[in-house]
Amino acid sequence: MPTALGYVSIGLACGIIGVPYVTLVEMGLMSLFVYAGSAQFAMLALIVVQAPVTAIAMTVFLINLRLFLLSLHASTYFRHTSLWYNIGMSSILTDETYGVLMGELAHTDKVNPMWMHGNNLNSYVAWFVGTVVGTALGGLLPNPEIFALILSSVVTGKVGSLPQIK
Repeated sequence: MPTALGYVSIGLACGIIGVPYVTLVEMGLMSLFVYAGSAQFAMLALIVVQAPVTAIAMTVFLINLRLFLLSLHASTYFRHTSLWYNIGMSSILTDETYGVLMGELAHTDKVNPMWMHGNNLNSYVAWFVGTVVGTALGGLLPNPEIFALILSSVVTGKVGSLPQIK
């Protein structure tokens, strides 16, 4: 759950920052199809400077290349599942969901594939909701960039400390 809260908070910031440059629909589609926070922030920065589409695509590719390696490793824990399952799992795997998987594997020998789907889908939905709501709210703010910076700094710090609370 703290992972999803972190995704919502950073998603809100991404959505708010994107307001002057992309529409609500574009941000929603970007979140569904690109689904990579760091890549989406980079895309917004490149859109601002009117970079060529090829530069944007190459940047997103290089940023997300690490996820290929994480997916290869994660799939070794799901060898008993189909290729299509592993492709589906890998298509929405993130650094955080991989980290949660590794944390779970530290306590158990085997992870249920449906648990991993829940782990990934929870984060996917949280990111989408965060970016779309952020874009919608950002249109109502006088200085969306400043608000997004404050929001991401404060909320991420608070959400990041949740696992420490017992």
